[in-house]
Amino acid sequence: MIIKYVKLENIRSYTKQTIEFPEGPVLLSGDIGSGKSTILLAIEFALFGIMRSLSGASLLRNGKTKGSVELNFYLDSKDITIKRALKRQGNDVRQDSGFIIIDGKKTEGTAVELKSKILDLLGYPKELVTKTKSLIYRYTVYTPQEEMKQILLDEKDYRLDTLRRVFQIDKYKRIRENAQIVIREIREKTKEFSGMIFNLEEKKKQKKERENELKDVMTKADELKPKINAAESAVKEKKGSKVQLEEDINKLNKLRKKEEVANSRLKEKVMLMHDYKENTEVLDKSIKELNAKIESFKIDIIKENESEVEKSTAKIESEYNYLMQKKVELTEKRKSLQKRKKEFQEEISEKSEESKNLILKKSMLDQLQEELDKKESIKKKINETEDEIKKISLMINEKEVNKEKSEKIKKDILKSDKCPTCSQGLTAEHKKYINDLENKKIKELIEILKKENERKNKLNDNLRNLNTERESLLQKEKTVGILKIEIKGFEQIGKEIVEKQKSLNKLGLEEDRIRKELNSITAKNLDEIKNNISESKDLLKKIRKSNTMLNEKQNLINLRDEKNKNMGEILKSIALLKKDVGEINNLKIELNDEIKKFNDIEEKYKRVKEEFEKAISDETLLAIKRAKLDNEAEGINRAIKELEKEIDEKLEINKKINYLKQMRNWLDNYFIKLMSVMERQIMSGDYHEFNELFKDWFNILMEEESISVRLDDEFTPIIEQNDYETSIEYLSGGERTSLALAYRLALNKVINNIIEGIKTKDLIILDEPTDGFSTDQLDKVKAVFDQLNIKQSIIVSHESKIESFVNNIMRINKNEHISSVVFV
Repeated sequence: MIIKYVKLENIRSYTKQTIEFPEGPVLLSGDIGSGKSTILLAIEFALFGIMRSLSGASLLRNGKTKGSVELNFYLDSKDITIKRALKRQGNDVRQDSGFIIIDGKKTEGTAVELKSKILDLLGYPKELVTKTKSLIYRYTVYTPQEEMKQILLDEKDYRLDTLRRVFQIDKYKRIRENAQIVIREIREKTKEFSGMIFNLEEKKKQKKERENELKDVMTKADELKPKINAAESAVKEKKGSKVQLEEDINKLNKLRKKEEVANSRLKEKVMLMHDYKENTEVLDKSIKELNAKIESFKIDIIKENESEVEKSTAKIESEYNYLMQKKVELTEKRKSLQKRKKEFQEEISEKSEESKNLILKKSMLDQLQEELDKKESIKKKINETEDEIKKISLMINEKEVNKEKSEKIKKDILKSDKCPTCSQGLTAEHKKYINDLENKKIKELIEILKKENERKNKLNDNLRNLNTERESLLQKEKTVGILKIEIKGFEQIGKEIVEKQKSLNKLGLEEDRIRKELNSITAKNLDEIKNNISESKDLLKKIRKSNTMLNEKQNLINLRDEKNKNMGEILKSIALLKKDVGEINNLKIELNDEIKKFNDIEEKYKRVKEEFEKAISDETLLAIKRAKLDNEAEGINRAIKELEKEIDEKLEINKKINYLKQMRNWLDNYFIKLMSVMERQIMSGDYHEFNELFKDWFNILMEEESISVRLDDEFTPIIEQNDYETSIEYLSGGERTSLALAYRLALNKVINNIIEGIKTKDLIILDEPTDGFSTDQLDKVKAVFDQLNIKQSIIVSHESKIESFVNNIMRINKNEHISSVVFV
């Protein structure tokens, strides 16, 4: 992997900067805090996004809402560009979506998708996608300055865990820990299962006892079988006798039912004959009364037809009502017309008075129009005056700035010993000369400012007068608009007067027409029509009374004929009833003879029924005993099955206990030990390579026979000084940095060798690797760079001597909180 360029926008102290990286050693030089480490953090952010140790808030420039990093690099003959963005939302800074371009093909994606793609390209393990930081990148390519010595100062166990993750053998420790968890769960499960089978032998004993109980119950059930068979035969015999007697009783009941029906019919027929006789007497009396009423009717005959008289009366009445309604309507209409005529006359009079103001309003309008002709001239003067004021204001501002510059030069000259323009030393005479020169300029500027301010004030007074005059014209312009509306209104009133006069003339014509129509109605004799209606109604009453009496007489005749007919039908029914009574009496005699044949049948049935019920009772008692024994046997069988099920389950659990014990023994005594051995073997191979590289790099950096280093079997540096072991805390700053750098370079080499397919072997970034180095140690760094043999190395340092070790130098400057990069 070779970095070509990185673009920063609103990242920490950078606003907008593109930094190109050549191959070979590159030095990022600059003062402390100038923004060197920001470039390295931006590269890491572009590759892996936000991490716990690299938050969005720490990257995005203060006061900015958006920022981005674009990184271009060369990998496996591919040109790759990745861009990530930051966005401020309230008090939080979040990662926005970005994109990756591989050989011109652009793919947009989320932060996680981009990280997954980068890990795939770099050959890093996939499980790093969800990790908060990339340990492999931090220990092979770039370690921040503050973290370089941290791994040496960490606790032994923490350092070992870190190296396990870096070497990708932490899985063996996780396997051992997980195996211990499984062993604990097996132990708990074994205890649980043991508690479930503690009463296994007791259950077997209970099953044996139940089987013996079942055998006794089955013996008792077999002894009951002959008794039950005998009872069933007795019930069958008694049931046959009972059924035969029940058939005879049914016959007897049917005969009694027939006798009862015959008695009921006889009673009904006799009562009906009695009712018919009473009805004949009532009908005879009613017929005689109807004949007397019919003879008593006296009716006057009228020739006129009722329907024709009704039609004639309705016609006359309708004509009368129409004339009366018409008269009322015309009278009301005439009153309404007279009222409207009066209203129109009043409106015409009022509007005639209003229209007299028309001439006066037109005269006022002409006068105002003449005054408004000056409006454009005043507007032009206002614009010219405003332009002149703006020019003067610009001149005043310019002179004020020049005056401030002169005052600043005077102030700076008094404080400084160097000329701000040429950077040469200043003498007292030179300072006095510059001071006098600037005082002269200031005096001239004050004079000019005074004159221009006076001219500006005069123009402002003129502008106020012109604006006042313009405001007056605007008010008059509004008055002109109002006058035009009023004149238009008066002209409209004149038109309305003409229209009202026309409407008034039409109303007069309409009133004349209504008056004539009322006179024609009055000419007709309405009282005579009213008398004709009264006479027609009297005649109609007489006709209706005569017709009513005729209808009533005919109804009485019809009713008498109907009663005579009913009398004949009743007499026929009485004759038929007498015949039915004789037949019913004969049937009763026959039924009585049949009933006598079954005199003692009910006593016999009662006796046989009691014998049958006793046989049933005996049979039921035996059946209950048998059912009780069967239920008891069934309950015992169920208990035996439940016990068998429990015993089988406990036997299965016992098998599981044996299996779990074997599994626990295998995990505890074989598997966990095997994982430890495998981890030690792998770590041992890594250890030897790591230890040799660590010693070599340290010897190059120090070249002192009095101090030597090596690693113990837990990768902890052992330092010997003058044949005595010493602690890191007692080393000098340069010695401690040499130790950390040697550890870091050795770790870089080991990781690159262990992880196959890693694509960052051609790149290393060293952040302040010489912190605390003496001059002699700085000379040794050149030898380190030569032996690294890496295509691209980026070194961050503020040591000027490092510049002689590299061909490419980038100078980072910071001015007013903004960093910039200059190639030297």
